[in-house]
Amino acid sequence: MSKLRVLFICTGNTCRSPMAEGIFNEMVKEFPEIEAECASAGVSAVKGQRVTPWARQVCEEIGIDISRHRADCVTEEKLKSWDMLVVMTDDQYMLLSDGGIPQEKLLVLDVEDPYGGTIEDYRACRDRIAQRIRELLFSREKEKA
Repeated sequence: MSKLRVLFICTGNTCRSPMAEGIFNEMVKEFPEIEAECASAGVSAVKGQRVTPWARQVCEEIGIDISRHRADCVTEEKLKSWDMLVVMTDDQYMLLSDGGIPQEKLLVLDVEDPYGGTIEDYRACRDRIAQRIRELLFSREKEKA
């Protein structure tokens, strides 16, 4: 089986996609039959920005450390080099699809941005990301393995 290479994409790369990256990296340990790697980026990221404090905290609550993450920008090179581009919303899907990214390379997690919300919003976001990654990525890849 080939390596599953996933780029998680959100808006600023300080909440959802870093949480998805951390959750994916932790989850992949449960599936030794799946060889995988991931990264994250933002369509409107300010390169070098730290994750939001609540994104860091809610990941720490489940044993995932994303504190070293620094925001990175989506680039044409990244879009071409990763096998699967996992976006958070339909708007991001349309942005990339309209930009020429093949639809078969795109996957939507359907996770709204918690930025500016409460800690409970971040927890709900984290849990939704974990649920969708398990459903959409690991269930599918385990079937292929």
